Amino acid sequence: MLFRSWEFAYYGQGYTQITVDTNGNVWFGYAGSAYSFNLSNAGKGPLIANLNNDLSSLYYGGFFIQHKNNPERVVIEWQVETFSDQGTSSLNDFEVVIFPNGNIRTDYKAFNAVNSADFGSGISKDDGTHYLSISSNYGPVNTLAGRSFSLIGPPTVLHTLNVLFSGHGSGIVTSNPAGIACNTNCSYNYIADTPIILHPAISQY
Repeated sequence: MLFRSWEFAYYGQGYTQITVDTNGNVWFGYAGSAYSFNLSNAGKGPLIANLNNDLSSLYYGGFFIQHKNNPERVVIEWQVETFSDQGTSSLNDFEVVIFPNGNIRTDYKAFNAVNSADFGSGISKDDGTHYLSISSNYGPVNTLAGRSFSLIGPPTVLHTLNVLFSGHGSGIVTSNPAGIACNTNCSYNYIADTPIILHPAISQY
């Protein structure tokens, strides 16, 4: 499932979309799924592995995405069985909460699996070096029911884009991603390395 909203900074890179899979993962730049992989080097790009296991919603459960305000955030919740427990109604309930400032919170609510394992859950840039394993620091996440972990995002580097008007006539300039929408000189701060497309709409000269 694809979700589009505000830009999110992850390991210093700005993203405007994520892919969520039924195996408990959030991917940045990869539009697929995976399970039971090496957290530090999954080979598919940056990710959040909330429960690194082969999970299933074939018979019961699923995952749910909500965009909430006050504070603004995206909540992704999984209620899924493990693959080996399919059809037993042994749901595991956990979620990840993503905030626009780059912060992440993982909430482990309940684990009811009879057959469960954790192959290394946490966050990763997928470069073999930059990752944080909740499993290594606190134990397998399927034993952490009732616990939450807050991960403070990397400092966001912002650059100012200035739009300067000259000449005669009227019109408006907008941007993708949003931020610029003006008919006089204006500016907006974007996360470093964000691709920006400006759209001029000229009404007359």
